[in-house]
Amino acid sequence: MSANIDDFVAELRPYLNDCPDFIIEDMVIKVLSEVCTKTRCWQTTLAAVDVVAGTASYASTPPANSVVVEVLKVIYSDLLLSGYDMETLDTETPAWRASTGPSATHYLGEAADTIRLIPTPTEDVTGALVVRVALRPTKTTTTVDDLLYKDEILPTVLAGTLAKLMLMPKKWADPNLAVARGAEYRRGLTDILNWVERGYGKRSLTIKPQLFC
Repeated sequence: MSANIDDFVAELRPYLNDCPDFIIEDMVIKVLSEVCTKTRCWQTTLAAVDVVAGTASYASTPPANSVVVEVLKVIYSDLLLSGYDMETLDTETPAWRASTGPSATHYLGEAADTIRLIPTPTEDVTGALVVRVALRPTKTTTTVDDLLYKDEILPTVLAGTLAKLMLMPKKWADPNLAVARGAEYRRGLTDILNWVERGYGKRSLTIKPQLFC
């Protein structure tokens, strides 16, 4: 399921007199991206990937209109792999780049969307690699996952968008209200982080769904 960026704009329009919709849309996407990046709230498990003998690096292919923020979990043939950084590998296993074996035991994050299996697999295995990732929307998207329009996230997105737009030196500016919305935004980010850490379970909202009245 998805939510339209226009839905967010409709929520905000009454509080931004004379602000063109395209400016609101642009800021909504920027704030959504920031929320997703800071809280890792938008997550998905990607389709299983075939492992090819002699190939160590694998790039994640995210859903349409999304970008990978971070690889959160890597499973190889039903085994959860441990993630390592290059400094640790160089210190503890200096020969890791040349290591090979029938099955990977850990991985290195080469980029936000790319991992390197260690050791390099020596066997082809169909559908062996499963990756869970955190996502953010692309800059040009017109829709986002409907998770981002839920009560646990929507008020924070609205508060953040208003805070940033109301600081612009334009007709719709309201610096005093921008400060209040900014505080709500920061509290909301903390709430979302806690919500995600609890496995998306129930939580007590610092910012209520009925944010604007």
